[in-house]
Amino acid sequence: MTEPADCLLLGRWRIVEADLWERGHLDLVEPATMTIQADGHGEIAFGALQAGLDLEYGRSMVFFTWAGCDEIDIG
Repeated sequence: MTEPADCLLLGRWRIVEADLWERGHLDLVEPATMTIQADGHGEIAFGALQAGLDLEYGRSMVFFTWAGCDEIDIG
């Protein structure tokens, strides 16, 4: 994993729009959010999905892989 290198995206972000899902689905269980931490980890929650993230950083972009559950399925 790379270090944040002055990443402008660290923090907790509200997900307000997605190409594949309507707003009602995004906020199905709780408000849709993504958290980006400087330690290379984060979290994402939308619809029935909750997942932990492993992150790699650029100054204005973040790449991630995830593991979590969607409708109680472990992935």
